[in-house]
Amino acid sequence: MRNKSEVIKSFSQLPKVFGYISKNAWIWAYLIVPWILNLLLLFIFWFIVFNSLQTSILGLGFIAGAAGIWTGIINFVLFMVTGFLGVLVFYLLATIIASPFNGLMVESMLKRAGYSKNTDEGLMRSILYEILRSLKFEAIKLTLIILFILGSILLGFLPIIGVFVASVITYFGNTYLAVVEYYDPVLSSTGINVKDRFRYVRTNIRSNFGLFMLSGLMIYIPIINILYIPFAVITATLTYINSHPKR
Repeated sequence: MRNKSEVIKSFSQLPKVFGYISKNAWIWAYLIVPWILNLLLLFIFWFIVFNSLQTSILGLGFIAGAAGIWTGIINFVLFMVTGFLGVLVFYLLATIIASPFNGLMVESMLKRAGYSKNTDEGLMRSILYEILRSLKFEAIKLTLIILFILGSILLGFLPIIGVFVASVITYFGNTYLAVVEYYDPVLSSTGINVKDRFRYVRTNIRSNFGLFMLSGLMIYIPIINILYIPFAVITATLTYINSHPKR
């Protein structure tokens, strides 16, 4: 019964995030700036790659003399492919780009909740620390994703059931890594090492079930998965603060 109540409570935590944001206007700066920065860099990347490939491919001799309709088809395919590539690249980079903002936001949330750091590192040192923290976690995540992919390929050789099992493992594995990533700033700020951050999310999965299920949907929707990152970080931080209140 207690397990069921924890799961239900985890879903009630999600609407509280919007209440927290509406009551704390200061937090909008940490949301809007990384959103704009990520989307701006995404479209710049998209524009540069699309134009470079367009110039290279349409400049080929056997294509240069093609009819206008074929040129239009090639441009459309290049536009879609480079757009998909840009979304994929920036999904991987979005957390790193947003990491200084997420880290400073979490520090402010913890301070307002009664947590305090032993030392004041200063703004630039805090930004550098958050970027390095994010890079370290992304390296770990990428390694685990590669292992998931290799495992999925091996399971794919099994008829029917192998493909199904591989899909389930990949889905839940990627979602679990995403939730750990959202918890990374707050757990890092409270002195929990990398290994124990994974253990913390795993052992508290019931109280994070709502976040887990929502993340399992959001991380697979292009563009939305980038905008979702700070919202998920706030959710993880509030869940931690509510579970470990400072008296």
